[in-house]
Amino acid sequence: ADFFEITRTQFAIIFLANALVVSLELVNTAVERTVDLASTEWTDNGRAAKDTAAGAVLVSAIFAVLTGIMIMWQPKAFSALYVYFKEHILYFVLFLLSLVVALFLYLKVFRKLEKNLPTERIRRKK
Repeated sequence: ADFFEITRTQFAIIFLANALVVSLELVNTAVERTVDLASTEWTDNGRAAKDTAAGAVLVSAIFAVLTGIMIMWQPKAFSALYVYFKEHILYFVLFLLSLVVALFLYLKVFRKLEKNLPTERIRRKK
């Protein structure tokens, strides 16, 4: 409320756009794992199923980004944030550090999950 002016409806739209991305990512994961369990060999149908599910995630992610830009593009808010962080440099540094930690944790978890996929276990056995 201090920086951005967002109505409840706009907030709900942003929330739904993000929920759509996460939901389709879950569906994509389910499709990929189902295809991996169904066959250990690469097939055109399996590839098409995986590509289609990944495409749905991509389309929803683009939609979410564009929705966020349309709602959050408020130059006055950006100016207010700049002034705030300029006056509170420690908060800015902590914010940047939190981004670095979040990225590190995300990459660590992603790599761990990737190693446990059935296709990765099959590749390592060969």
